[in-house]
Amino acid sequence: MTWVTQEDFVAVQRLPAPDDGPDAAPLPNDGVIPICADPGATPPVDRRADARRVTFLGGLHYPPNAQGVRWFAEEIFPLVLAQAPDAVLTVIGKQPPPLDGLGIPAANLDVLGYVADPTPYLAETAAFIVPLLAGGGMRVKIVDGWTWGLPMVSTSVGAEGTAIAPGENILLAETPGEFAAATVRLLTYPDVGRRLCEAGRCTAEQAYGWRNVYRAWDRVYAIEE
Repeated sequence: MTWVTQEDFVAVQRLPAPDDGPDAAPLPNDGVIPICADPGATPPVDRRADARRVTFLGGLHYPPNAQGVRWFAEEIFPLVLAQAPDAVLTVIGKQPPPLDGLGIPAANLDVLGYVADPTPYLAETAAFIVPLLAGGGMRVKIVDGWTWGLPMVSTSVGAEGTAIAPGENILLAETPGEFAAATVRLLTYPDVGRRLCEAGRCTAEQAYGWRNVYRAWDRVYAIEE
């Protein structure tokens, strides 16, 4: 049995075996093989130097995504606008939660729903946000963000199960104040974003390129002679 994150394996091992009794053998562990991307076929996004979008991308029918976006819109984005009044919160993904009525000016809010090709919006993105407060498994949107070469801000929950190096390939923040400060930093200092983009892209290539990582499946499916 393989796992996409070490956290998942450890969590499942702690669960009691419901039918096999206290002496049941532990679950087999064939190692961790993460969900991967294809950086070789996906060039980094050519971001604009004057990018002002603060972008979330993900299926908003998934409750943790909807919860995280609403938390950001209600508690964090007003703090961002106080320091960066031209920032635009951009929400991409089907079934977005209602965000009107939160006091965000229309010029600063772009709720797009499902977008077949988000590249034009990613090219205008100064901060790619992952404000998750709950969830499980591996956060594939982090790998996607690294592959696209985007500067990211995430909660620790939002980045769980990925090869993060806080301050190098991602910015982590837990409270509304911390998250707002990290987002404003990317809106204010493009060089910080560029450094994160370069390190993130390297992480995608080295840790999540499927052409190399998925060779581990050869061992899992090897047939003994």
